[in-house]
This record gives sequence, structure tokens and C-alpha cells, in this order.
Amino acid sequence: ASYDDEKIGLLPYRVLPVNRETAPDFEYEKKFVENLISAFDAAKKAGAKIVNLSIGTSFRSTDPNFSRLKKLEVLFADAVRTKPEMVFVAAAGNESSWIDGKSRFSFPCGINARNLLCVGALKDDGSLADFTNIPLIDSPLVFALGTDVLSTMPTSLCPSDSLASII
Repeated sequence: ASYDDEKIGLLPYRVLPVNRETAPDFEYEKKFVENLISAFDAAKKAGAKIVNLSIGTSFRSTDPNFSRLKKLEVLFADAVRTKPEMVFVAAAGNESSWIDGKSRFSFPCGINARNLLCVGALKDDGSLADFTNIPLIDSPLVFALGTDVLSTMPTSLCPSDSLASII
């Protein structure tokens, strides 16, 4: 809505490869991470100081795709850590899990980087939202309201019945 207003300073980047009808494979996932890294480089060159990462994935050490996902996590972590002048902000995730870096992994929130700020979800009463992940990492972690928040997302895509009832 404000991409063309220089005072706002938003720099949107599309990082997902073209739409697919088959399940993502390693090449698709690798291209996604490479596109992210290119977007980080472009944002840095354009003078960005804050990057909002509306992405995320988590996986277990027992996942059959563990080795390929771990490789992608390492690529992603290196891209974040090598840009200490930028702050990366990302959701903690929605799997109701502890992200310990041993049995469960996640990125972006799950990598240790001083310039990564993870945001977990709270209910209206200040307690943890049932779905929020808790990253046990050295990166900064904050919590913010994450339930019953109005959004531009179509209600048909929202898992919450409470959102549909207020619209």
C-alpha cells in the first residue's frame, strides 16, 4: 500500500520461486534460500537497517530430510550473521514447540545470531499463545499479542474461528 512512498522506505522482495504443483524438493528449497540471500544483499545495498522475515520452517532431527534442511539452515544463518549492521525480525513459529537446536530446529528463529529478533505470541491476558514456539537460542526473543489480531489475510485461510466471528 505504501511501496511507492519514499518516506516510508519499504523494499519488498519476492523470494519464493515460481508457483509449483508438486511438493518442494531440495532444489526448490535451495533456490528459496538463495533468493533470500540475494534479497538481503539488495536490501543492504539499498540501505535497509531492518528486515521483516515473514517466513519460517521447523524440523526434527528425526526428519528424513534433516540433512538437507540443516544445510539450508546453515546457509541462512551465515547470511544473517554476515550482516551485523541489519536487524532481522521473525516470528518464533506456530508449532507449539521448544526449539532447542538438538531435537527440533527452526529458521529463521532457531539460529543463533545477535542481529536476529524472534517474536513469540501472547494471548490477550499476557499468557503464551497455545501455538507459539519457544526458541531456546542466544538470539533476542520478545513476545507480542498474537491472538485475535485483525489481519488482511482472508478469514478462510485463518485457523481461528474467533477471527471469523468478528468480521
